[in-house]
Amino acid sequence: MTINTQKINNIIDAFVIIGGLTFKLSLLIEFISAPLSINRFLLIFAILFIFHLYRFPNGLMNTFLFIKENSLLIFFLSIYIIDFFIQFLFFEKWELALFNFSTVFLYFSYLYNVFLHNGNNLDKIIKPYLVYSIWNGVTILLLVFLVLLGAPWEMNDITNKYELFSGHSEWTMKSYFPYYLSVAANYHPTIGFPVFSGLSHEPHVIMYILMPAFFLLLSKMLKMSNKIILLFTIIVINIDTTSTTAIASSFICIILELYYYFVKKKKLLAGILGLLLCFVAGYIVLKHFGFVWNYITDEKIGSNSQDASSNMLSYLLSDILIGTGNCPSERAIDLKGSSAGIVGILDIILYLCVLYKSLMLVLHNERHCHYIGLAAFYFLLHSLKVSYMIFGYCYFAFILFIVVTEYKKMKTVKNKMLGE
Repeated sequence: MTINTQKINNIIDAFVIIGGLTFKLSLLIEFISAPLSINRFLLIFAILFIFHLYRFPNGLMNTFLFIKENSLLIFFLSIYIIDFFIQFLFFEKWELALFNFSTVFLYFSYLYNVFLHNGNNLDKIIKPYLVYSIWNGVTILLLVFLVLLGAPWEMNDITNKYELFSGHSEWTMKSYFPYYLSVAANYHPTIGFPVFSGLSHEPHVIMYILMPAFFLLLSKMLKMSNKIILLFTIIVINIDTTSTTAIASSFICIILELYYYFVKKKKLLAGILGLLLCFVAGYIVLKHFGFVWNYITDEKIGSNSQDASSNMLSYLLSDILIGTGNCPSERAIDLKGSSAGIVGILDIILYLCVLYKSLMLVLHNERHCHYIGLAAFYFLLHSLKVSYMIFGYCYFAFILFIVVTEYKKMKTVKNKMLGE
């Protein structure tokens, strides 16, 4: 293989990994589908299928052999198959169930084959995701400072230009794309500052993508100065997006991180200083910026966003066998009284299994292993907001793949040590 061919393959792999991971969560694929008037669902399927065939002609067989050795992955794919047959036999959303299964499976297979063809190097999977996240983080930070300096931001109105805004957002406000860097909207008029969400359509969605990347980047940073810059960036973005889901999930992960240093690493001083810093920072924020938090939380209470999240969670819990699974006909806000049936129970079991593996990784002494677990743990906490919808995201397949791979590696090393 020539150097140029390798570079082309790397570019293709990065495009497929980022495009699949952010599908339904960003405008990336819509930047291609909208100008060409192509259905975005057909486009992402075509991208996955064509590039999988081009890069890994025999890749599906490799994937089947890998899945066969892991009961959790068998269970994961079984949920999609069960959901499809229930939809096909009793309901009308079997096309969506089939699409979810085929795209998620193709994406998972693509990840595994990239991993396999690069000497089982997980960084080849993670790097494109980190590059995408860094780009979004830098553009948001840049725009925050530009607006603070008085630069205009209400330009390039894209409210009616992309399907994500009309199809998924609970808000009807105008959305802009200032300087072609980040989506922006005035979510909190009283504060008078725009909320930037990178290439995603909602503030909580960009945090859904960025926060796991934040923990993965921490695993690669040894210099304290780099950590401080990264922490400052993510704090500024958290404040700007004002996503209560992201703030709550981040806080839980911080507590878990402090526990890790306090108990597992036996760094008593670091644990105590970390806790004190959290309390001091919390006091300062509540004392001097409490009006901002009160405004945000008052606006959230009783909002469509909160009602939709609550309905989606209760939708999974049911005492009936046959329900509409992961492809309900109703919108999230209208799900009250509906049920996912047996598929919802299977979703919860899978969620708990992945959560358990993530926690085991978090509590592991090896640095890389620990931060992969923390990234996955954050993802799962934040996923409570979107409930069953994660089964339509290739992002879930991405997180599941790195968890399963790292967990298998951890168990292999542990068994070797016990054998010695």
